[in-house]
Amino acid sequence: MGFEFFIPQMSNNRAGYITVFIAMLCWSLTFVWYKQVYEVFTPIGTVFLRLTIASALLFVFTKLIRRLQPIAKEDRFTFLSLAFFEPFVYFFSESYGMHYVSPTEGAVIIAVIPLLTPVMARIFFGDKITLLNVIGLAISFVGVVLVVTKVGFEWKAPAIGVAFMFMAVIAALGYSAIIMKLSGKYNPFTIITYQNFIAAVLFLPLFLVFDLDNFLAVEFTFDNVWPLLKLAVVASAMAYLFFVYSISKIGIVQANMFTNLIPVFAAVFAWYMLGDELSWRTITGVALVVVGLFLPHYSTVRRRYFFLKK
Repeated sequence: MGFEFFIPQMSNNRAGYITVFIAMLCWSLTFVWYKQVYEVFTPIGTVFLRLTIASALLFVFTKLIRRLQPIAKEDRFTFLSLAFFEPFVYFFSESYGMHYVSPTEGAVIIAVIPLLTPVMARIFFGDKITLLNVIGLAISFVGVVLVVTKVGFEWKAPAIGVAFMFMAVIAALGYSAIIMKLSGKYNPFTIITYQNFIAAVLFLPLFLVFDLDNFLAVEFTFDNVWPLLKLAVVASAMAYLFFVYSISKIGIVQANMFTNLIPVFAAVFAWYMLGDELSWRTITGVALVVVGLFLPHYSTVRRRYFFLKK
């Protein structure tokens, strides 16, 4: 349902893995694009314009391909809740957080989302938390500490930036809890179009009160607007479409596993495109985060590996 229009004659698993990998590449680049767009726009302006552009394009696109479904009356509050957690709270927190932290630091903090997903599932759905989950969380926590601190464990990343990024993590967990209720009923185009539109409406009062004067003072050149367009089209539209589609094919747990790759990609992109430092401390921290994130899924990966060998 949805992307079969673009990915014909492909198995569900293969299509799901390809689209989630593309989504991770797109989201890794957002940590670089944030730094570029902040040279012109403020965090609130960035998020509002990003959501407005994305929702407008999605409405036109989904109408043209006839993929926009009507929302059932009983699902309206669920859609509102979904949009409140993400993009509204998530983008607000991430946008302000990225104003203070580096692309690598931001990506590493966001990468703990799949590790905390079982905790969310335990609280809301009664799912079991395994020993590997606990060990993985501890290892990843050490990795995050190494990335956001200097030698001697003094803060390298401002504490306020780290706090905003962890607010984004909490919002993403709320989003994960709600999206499963909708992904089986609505296609990705419908979910992403409405969640962006609702979040843009929620952001409008903040934009008018706190950022309108700055927006009117901006010189709108191609160089100034291009990073914003990439955030809107690639990160707010394409990446979410790919991710929600992958959830419908391989499930939320398998899809969230791929977010483990974001800090690796983001660190490389930030080093290559922005010249960010890639010290051994940072590399070690990123590696520990990735190991801690993959550890709870070791048995699943091992079974898949031996199955493929056979």
